[in-house]
This record gives sequence, C-alpha cells and structure tokens, in this order.
Amino acid sequence: MYNYLETVVISDGVTSIGEHAFYYCENLKNITIPSSVKSIGMGAFSNCYYEETDDDYNITYSRGLEKVIIQDGVETIGVQAFYMCKN
Repeated sequence: MYNYLETVVISDGVTSIGEHAFYYCENLKNITIPSSVKSIGMGAFSNCYYEETDDDYNITYSRGLEKVIIQDGVETIGVQAFYMCKN
C-alpha cells in the first residue's frame, strides 16, 4: 500500500482525530495538532513509516512521519496512535 499524502493541516476548531485517520500515510512528514484537539484515536497515525532496502547497493531508504507537535489541550491519545512511527 502506498499513500502520497505529504502534508496535512488540521485547523484550529477540530476536536478529534478519528481512529486510523492517517493510517499508512508513509509520505506524511510533519504534523501539528492544534490545542482544540482533545482526542487522538486509536492507530490514528500508525504505520506512517516505510523502509525499503536496496540489496544491490546495501542502502536502506526510509520515509515517513518525522515530527509531531502536539499542542496543549490533547486529553487522550489512543492505543497505538503512533505505532511503527520510527522517526
């Protein structure tokens, strides 16, 4: 599975991020979660990471979520919300 979504702007006023909302968004690099968000659902950003090894050159390429800013206000973060986000 490959998802080309690179940028997401969550507007102030959004109160929750649903379960698996950005599941497998391997190209998503940075996200800021505004203070209006009170809950982040289970697995919301899980598997936002991809790694591939080029065996011919012994090089591993990776991409995915690198930076998450969670503003004050978030009260709950669901189980595995950032599962497999290695960066």
